[in-house]
Amino acid sequence: MINGILLLLCLIFVVGFIGNCGNCCKRCDSCKVEQSDNSKCSKFFGAADLKDQSFEKLNVYGAANLEDVKVAGDTEIKGVLNAKKCQFKELEVLGAANITDVRADEVEIMGATNAKELIAHDVEIKGATNISNSTIENLKIFGALNVENSNIKDVKATAEKVVFKNSHVVSLDILKVTFFKKQKLELIDSTIDGNVKFEKDGGEIILYGKSVISGKVEGATIIKK
Repeated sequence: MINGILLLLCLIFVVGFIGNCGNCCKRCDSCKVEQSDNSKCSKFFGAADLKDQSFEKLNVYGAANLEDVKVAGDTEIKGVLNAKKCQFKELEVLGAANITDVRADEVEIMGATNAKELIAHDVEIKGATNISNSTIENLKIFGALNVENSNIKDVKATAEKVVFKNSHVVSLDILKVTFFKKQKLELIDSTIDGNVKFEKDGGEIILYGKSVISGKVEGATIIKK
């Protein structure tokens, strides 16, 4: 008898709890996480397609396609990222990234990257990188780098080959890559206002068109074409 009463009370409690939870929390089918009516999903398990949304923080465990998305805090993407017209404070991507018209304070990407119209303060990319029509304060690259129509203040590149076309750079450091014999820097109608330093001697700088290096050059010979 007592056991029966206890079981009945437990059932009433569970039913009441579920009912109350249903009023304040609902299932987000697109991201497979629960969310409150007062805030949007911040964690997505699996592929996520987001458009015209704002978040305090954003975590995606899978591929992410973002358009017109704003994140006030940290953003972590563990998968391929395609982002267009987005604003981030701190963006971290574990995977390849294709970004267009993106604003961010800090960007860290571990994967091949194509960036167009990127405006950022600190950017670190580990992977082959193509950048165009962008403005970056500090850029650190581990991999081949191609930059076009961009302004970058400080560049540190660990790469076999670095190319700037129609671009402006303040200072450039080419850090040594042990598995390549010669590292090359190509400037095509580009300007470097400060110094260019190759950490390992034997580097080569090729100047095309109206390219100019205003500062000192260390560790490399200059060839004009």
